Amino acid sequence: MLTICDCGGQKPTPHPRVPLGLVSEHQVRKELGKINRAIPPREGTFKKVLVPGAGTEAAAAPTVRGGTGAEVGRGAPSRAAGPAGQHEGTGRGAASPAGKVPRDLTMSLYCRIAFRGKSFCCYRLLSTYVTKTRYLFELKEDDDACKKAQQTGTFYLFHSLAPLLQTSEHRYLVPRFSLSELERLLSKFGQNAQRIEDSVLIGCSEQHEAWFALDLGLNSSSSTHASLPKSEMETELKGSFIELRKALFQLNPVDSSLLFTAQSLLHWHDGHQFCSRSGQPTKKNMAGSKRVCPSNKIIYYPQMAPVVITLVSDGTRCLLARQSSFPKGLYSALAGFCDMGESVEEAVRREVAEEVGLELERLQYSASQHWPFPNSSLMIACHATVKPGQTEIQVNLRELEAAAWFSYAEVAAALKRKGTYIQQQNQSFPFSVPPKLAIAHQLIKEWVEKHACSSLPD
Repeated sequence: MLTICDCGGQKPTPHPRVPLGLVSEHQVRKELGKINRAIPPREGTFKKVLVPGAGTEAAAAPTVRGGTGAEVGRGAPSRAAGPAGQHEGTGRGAASPAGKVPRDLTMSLYCRIAFRGKSFCCYRLLSTYVTKTRYLFELKEDDDACKKAQQTGTFYLFHSLAPLLQTSEHRYLVPRFSLSELERLLSKFGQNAQRIEDSVLIGCSEQHEAWFALDLGLNSSSSTHASLPKSEMETELKGSFIELRKALFQLNPVDSSLLFTAQSLLHWHDGHQFCSRSGQPTKKNMAGSKRVCPSNKIIYYPQMAPVVITLVSDGTRCLLARQSSFPKGLYSALAGFCDMGESVEEAVRREVAEEVGLELERLQYSASQHWPFPNSSLMIACHATVKPGQTEIQVNLRELEAAAWFSYAEVAAALKRKGTYIQQQNQSFPFSVPPKLAIAHQLIKEWVEKHACSSLPD
């Protein structure tokens, strides 16, 4: 939205968003007129500049060529950025259609400088994402602001890393509790409000309602409170504390993402309650974004382990494998942790060579995903192609139970239903792929879609 930033003390006021891109002079003048009428000047005058290519004047900032708007109103060339901070102007000296204003110059016209003594008023586009991100940053850095946010925030409850869930037909719902509801619950079980300080910040809404997670089944080094009884709490809360891995695929994507973050943070704090250097208890900040050792001031931050997951293809088939711990019939892409000092490309090539004895010719990055099991990992997904003529698999039985090449038809059939039986090398065996929420499923789906498109006649 278009936000008014007034250094003179005026409260920010939202205004309608102005379309970006190449717009006519009439549109620019119309929007500037709205701003002028909405906020009349108190003292001083407005800067005036020539509208590029028009020979007419309009109230605006000094001529600019895209950027951040940090120096607006000081006589120096300023820069105006788009909502995502990207500069998509026409460039220096680039020609624009007659009667049109290039995007970067259009953005400059959305900044108006009103000199009011030493203060000034400027307008810039701020995306909802940016304001939300800045708000979360403030909560992580300022304990007082975070504690204040708890007053209007909501809490997700866990017990020994298992989230509280409620059943609704074939799905799970995730209940949330206000601060007052949580305080009443703790009081009923003989706990005081200090227990809430063990919560961690996991996100916020676009309206800046902060979301927190609290585990009532873990003992904190900074808290004297013991674990609360699980069964009694389930009865009181009309729900069940269910292991996240078991409930994962019956949650909606928004809830699962938040619970991923919550469980990972709670798990990390549970395992980092003492300083590895001094052995003294560490103390978490209010948001749970770090822990500090009071004796030597060492700061510990939550971390994720990088894991590469790769779908290998020979051009017509893809290679899938399974471990003994997988559910019966489940096959997935190859995956493994990055070793110290490795790049993503090196880790992919090494893992494929280690696990199935193949050498890669090409690899391409696809996407990434946070995965909380067994510990917090960053899954880095790639597609890879083996060298021509080198498709003989040599399974490393220390790593895998089995691996095989699968045709497009076999994989496409497995994507359409939960499980099927396939015939390979004179034997029939169950075959299924990971569910939709897993990034391995997306890799397999991308390969099937690409293969289907390449098979279509021109």
